[in-house]
Amino acid sequence: MIGMIVVRTTRMKGWDIMFSLNLMCSKCLHEGKYSITRLVEEIDYWRLFCENCKYELLAVSPSDREKMIQGIALTEKYTPDILNAYKYLDKDTPSKIEFGRIKDED
Repeated sequence: MIGMIVVRTTRMKGWDIMFSLNLMCSKCLHEGKYSITRLVEEIDYWRLFCENCKYELLAVSPSDREKMIQGIALTEKYTPDILNAYKYLDKDTPSKIEFGRIKDED
C-alpha cells in the first residue's frame, strides 16, 4: 500500500513535513514506513529497498522524485500556521495532524 503525506507539528520547532510511504515487501512480507529521504539513486531511477531483506520496493524516475519534493515544498508553504493559531486560542496543539485522501461516502 502506498501512503500519504503526513504533517506533524512539534511545539518547539514548528512544522516537520515529510512524505511517508507505508509499504509491504512482496518477498519477505515485512511492512514498514519509509520516507523519500531513503531513496537511493541507482541506474537512472531512485529506488527504495526493504529494510529487512533489501528487496526493491519502489522505483521512481528523477522527474517523479522532483514532483514529490515540489509537492512537499508547496504543502509547507501553503499549510496554515497551526501552532500560532492554537497559541492565541489558549489551547494545546494536537500532537499529530494528517492530510490524506478523503474516503468516499456512499
